[in-house]
Amino acid sequence: MKKLLILPVLLLVGIALFWLFGTAPEPIEDTNGPDNYNLQVLNDFDIINGDMGMTGGISVKHDLIGSGITISSKGFAGVYDVLWANYLGKSDITLDLTALTVTEGNFKAVLLLDDEIIEVIPFNQEDPFYAFRLDDVNGHFVLRLAGESAAFEFHITEHEYERFEHP
Repeated sequence: MKKLLILPVLLLVGIALFWLFGTAPEPIEDTNGPDNYNLQVLNDFDIINGDMGMTGGISVKHDLIGSGITISSKGFAGVYDVLWANYLGKSDITLDLTALTVTEGNFKAVLLLDDEIIEVIPFNQEDPFYAFRLDDVNGHFVLRLAGESAAFEFHITEHEYERFEHP
């Protein structure tokens, strides 16, 4: 009886592994040089659609000193949601990020409201701080990342990170 159960279980595990790893996109190489971080393959439609998966992984670490979260990757390709929230009534959104750096590949971080890009977050600027505020929001709000072999890092306070849904 146990031998009869092993085959269906192995088949289900195989299907799950294929679905999990078989749907990830291929790594996307940086084709526009080491000093240009603009996306070359992915476009705004891919970012808004957001269903292509990712490779390379995203690291989310609690900072040892202070009360912050560091979000980073070395070789990220694809599209990934970092934070999101559904606002059913009029609400105010604030988002404060620091140390916004891209060191390799191509990268873009955007804020979406109901599948519309409302803000592109600036990386590698002289001012390491980014503050965003939107009043009377009603809908689905997302911080979404898109990368092509991208190495990046940014910080968000732990309190603010916990206000949103996240992986």
